[in-house]
Amino acid sequence: MILLGYNYFKSEVDSHYQCRMSPPVNDPNEVTVESLRTGWTRNTVEENPHPPDAYYDTSVSHPPYRVDMINNGNNDAFGVFGCNVTKDGKMETIISITRMRSDADIVPSNGLFTQTVSTGDTNVPIRMMRTTEVPLESLRWRNNTFLWGDPHQGVDNFIIDEPVELYHAGIYECHIVGDRHSAKHGLNLLIVRG
Repeated sequence: MILLGYNYFKSEVDSHYQCRMSPPVNDPNEVTVESLRTGWTRNTVEENPHPPDAYYDTSVSHPPYRVDMINNGNNDAFGVFGCNVTKDGKMETIISITRMRSDADIVPSNGLFTQTVSTGDTNVPIRMMRTTEVPLESLRWRNNTFLWGDPHQGVDNFIIDEPVELYHAGIYECHIVGDRHSAKHGLNLLIVRG
């Protein structure tokens, strides 16, 4: 399965993504596709709406399942989204996509939204950079909504120096203190292979 989104850095104007099966699924009854928000990346339930249901888009050749998000305030398409696909009620595949705003104050310094590591890896860096004159001391880090304290405050790099475990997986956020609601912060999805 491939998850396709256009303009990963333009979530404020492009609010859809596609879940494509390979080879193309010719019969939508062969699979069940559920759209999902992988985790919260803002403060409240209202700021983290679940995306609408995926639908089989027959308007194009090799029809994908498409998710058209309602983009209230240009922020609801910001975050980590995905598709959960089940075939014949047995095989399940979950795939995710990270979307950010083009006017983000903080972005991944390598331009990548996802990185994959293995259990046991050490000194794993998650690096962000500021695109505006944001004071370094105002930066805060979260992992799966958990707010980290020192030494992860006021830095734009998060280092996992201990051996990586499965619990390290998830969404890492670097945001400006008090401004997480604006959806202009950096996101990185860390995948940990067991």
